[in-house]
Amino acid sequence: MNLYVRLAERDLDAMVELQRWLAYDDRLPAESREARPVEPVDGVLGTTVDVLQLVIGSAIALGQLVLSIAQWRHSRPTAPLVLISAERPDGVTVTIESTDPQALADAVRQLGEP
Repeated sequence: MNLYVRLAERDLDAMVELQRWLAYDDRLPAESREARPVEPVDGVLGTTVDVLQLVIGSAIALGQLVLSIAQWRHSRPTAPLVLISAERPDGVTVTIESTDPQALADAVRQLGEP
């Protein structure tokens, strides 16, 4: 499953830090640590690190990713809101836009459903 991660407010330095944080989190499977910047859409100005794309192979890896992002947020002086979105194989798009642990758990559960 492809996930797309972005910050609610554009912050190039924070996105680069998040990309590095995920790359060095050995709790994530190797393929999940390779957060790749998404190229800007033609005709849209932006940097290549406005959105990160990650590949997640299981609900467990997704849970670890959400935990890692929460820990990264906690390590920052001002915790930015991180938005995670994914399209399930059945075409349903799920977006995680919360810092509430229950809302995060619900969204992870929704992504793991067939």
